[in-house]
Amino acid sequence: MNSARLLAAMAAAFVWTFLTDFLIHGLWLAPDYRATAEVWRPEVAMQARFIYMVLGHVLMGVVFAVLWAKSIWRGPLAGAVFGFWMGAFQHVVVVFTYVAVPVRGDIAAKWIAAGMLQAVVLGVLVALIYHKRGLARA
Repeated sequence: MNSARLLAAMAAAFVWTFLTDFLIHGLWLAPDYRATAEVWRPEVAMQARFIYMVLGHVLMGVVFAVLWAKSIWRGPLAGAVFGFWMGAFQHVVVVFTYVAVPVRGDIAAKWIAAGMLQAVVLGVLVALIYHKRGLARA
């Protein structure tokens, strides 16, 4: 593995998911969250746990980039496919959350749709940063 490219891919993954999660949850879904406030922690309680959100994004970026670097795939198209499957794996938990927590169906659907798009773009981004030569294509 190329350490410099891997670190760059990890950093890019963190920045991409952190910023897009803000756009998705902080802006787009904010009205839905306000309308279902009884389901969520109070804002002050979430702010007190913000460091865990940051650490979760760091861990996600590390895992995503390392798994890509260890894979045999190369190129942006393969990155999109990789991102699709990583997103599918990550968002299966939304189905379980929908069953166990009183989350509206439209919110769960938006989580899945936005998360899948986010993961596909992340796959392309990581593939472009951690480019590989001489390996199999998807």
